[in-house]
Amino acid sequence: MGNETIIEIKNLSLSYESDNTTYEALKDINLTINRGEFICIVESSGCGKSTLLSVLEGLNRATSGSVKINGKEIRGAGVERAVVFQSYSLFPWMTAQENVAFAVYETNKKRGEKISKKKAFEIALTFLKRVELNGFENKLPSQLSGGQQQRVGIARAVAQDAEVILFDEPTSALAPELVGETLALIKQVAKEGHTMIVVTHEMSFAEEVADKVVFMDGGYVVEEGSPNDIFYHPKEERTKQFLKRILPPSDYII
Repeated sequence: MGNETIIEIKNLSLSYESDNTTYEALKDINLTINRGEFICIVESSGCGKSTLLSVLEGLNRATSGSVKINGKEIRGAGVERAVVFQSYSLFPWMTAQENVAFAVYETNKKRGEKISKKKAFEIALTFLKRVELNGFENKLPSQLSGGQQQRVGIARAVAQDAEVILFDEPTSALAPELVGETLALIKQVAKEGHTMIVVTHEMSFAEEVADKVVFMDGGYVVEEGSPNDIFYHPKEERTKQFLKRILPPSDYII
């Protein structure tokens, strides 16, 4: 992991109107993420962290400020990012292999690179094997467990060879017994050097895997730093109050 900046967020704000009331979902966010970093975003309440991810995904447009990936505005062409959603978001009429192959084929098509559908299927099978889904390539999503569907989603994201992989609460829709294996797989992918941003409520996972933890509250970035800094030596009062609610008192230093 180097110090080359891949994502630069400056003065990012997002507000929306509902019932004649203006709500500020994001408030003057400033973040710099380096290539190869694993970032975990955690939050005490609200939906700021998921809203920030939706801006990075290109699903929401900020009210003000800018987001650049590799120096390009996020709305520009050629900005590549892959997303692993909490609801899997697989095409229900496609098999596991077809879901991954379709993403590979479309990604290469957008890049202007020629790839045959046969090659896309070969690549898809390779990545399904990497997430231990040998023998499941011809299964439809309805024939797979939640954990297996999430594995397909992770295989699809990694197979696209995107510059940034975004995970939106990847374990929230899983049964408790499947959470551990999914987090272990994400940890394995992280070791491959991908730039990854994970919105999560799994604090032990964030502590173990993240290069940087970003704590948000009320649409603001309250504090950011290494897992050790955030979980054991927090500087901001709001961070301390958050930790008091989720961790035993002896687990952090105030």
